[in-house]
Amino acid sequence: MPLTLKTNAETGAIMVEMEVAALLIIGIMRGIRTAAIATADGNVFNEGDYDPHGKIVAEGKIQMLKCGLNVAKQAALEDL
Repeated sequence: MPLTLKTNAETGAIMVEMEVAALLIIGIMRGIRTAAIATADGNVFNEGDYDPHGKIVAEGKIQMLKCGLNVAKQAALEDL
């Protein structure tokens, strides 16, 4: 079955990301807890929606980093 954005969307995917997948697999293979955070920079199905430098993406990056820092803090406290 060919993998396409449309096929992924029809099966319920809300985001497509490729680079983190390899890191997650390595983490699983080595027994390392892993996680990922992401910010969407547009909807490929809405013409003209892609804006990687716009206000919405900038706000998303701030929220993404705050979330990541909170998770890292909690993980560090659990390891104490």
